[in-house]
Amino acid sequence: MPVALSVEQLETRIGTVQKLLKPLVGGKHAVPCCFVANPSVPGRILSGHPGGSGHTDHRALWFPTFIKTVQCQYFEIWLPSDGEKRWELERAYLSISRVIRQLGKREDILCVHCDPLTKDSDPLASYRKGPHLHVMLAQAPLPRAHFPLNACHLQQVLASVESLTNAMQSAIGIVCHEVICHL
Repeated sequence: MPVALSVEQLETRIGTVQKLLKPLVGGKHAVPCCFVANPSVPGRILSGHPGGSGHTDHRALWFPTFIKTVQCQYFEIWLPSDGEKRWELERAYLSISRVIRQLGKREDILCVHCDPLTKDSDPLASYRKGPHLHVMLAQAPLPRAHFPLNACHLQQVLASVESLTNAMQSAIGIVCHEVICHL
């Protein structure tokens, strides 16, 4: 069963995502979020952003964290089902990078994401359905490896949007305490 919302629930998802991302900014304020209109991506994209308006590329939207040199990117892609009465979560991605200002570049550290609609025939595709971790700041093969965070209870995590959101919230809390705080 796909992780899905009604069109009405999807419209209120912004507040849920803001609450989900709040630990990344130290709980001081909400991360601005909006639906991004990107014609190259089917469905609706809900994205955190640094502020302002007119956003069209969810992959370019990075927001600051409670650590000055760390930025995050978060987005969800929702695909229509049953006309547009129901929306299914295709993916939810949180990427964390360190900004190296003197070099004018960003260094990817890690990514926590899920792809609940994965239909890959690979037996290990279930790793990608639920929240899993990629260690980007490492040598091969680690950046391409999928480290599942909920393998033992994946069906429970994917049973509803709420349970998946709770699993992502737990992962974000761990990332805040175990990674971001130490950068």
